[in-house]
Amino acid sequence: MADFKDRSQLVTMALEELGAIEAGQTPESEDFQKVDSYVDGLLAELRVRNVATVDDDDEIPIEWTRSLAMLLADECPVPFGKSKLAPQERRLIEQRLRSMAAARVTGEPLKTVYY
Repeated sequence: MADFKDRSQLVTMALEELGAIEAGQTPESEDFQKVDSYVDGLLAELRVRNVATVDDDDEIPIEWTRSLAMLLADECPVPFGKSKLAPQERRLIEQRLRSMAAARVTGEPLKTVYY
């Protein structure tokens, strides 16, 4: 079993969250590109806000992908007929992602983050 998913798998999961495709379907190229265009911005935002850092978008920790897919789907809901997540829902997803990122063994010294 793989420990990682890649960028294209993340985008496909986000399209599933948006209801644009069913599980196992191949996404339309236009839909894929639309959602893919939001990935870099989302990952940069999460890194800057100290939620989670994805160093390589071809090696996204598998335990993070559901939360990331939900956040990615929330970045671009309108073209797919969805509404944005409520702020408290988004905060809960980010909090879950932050706790998973903090628990991940990296071998690096811990950073202190004050809120």
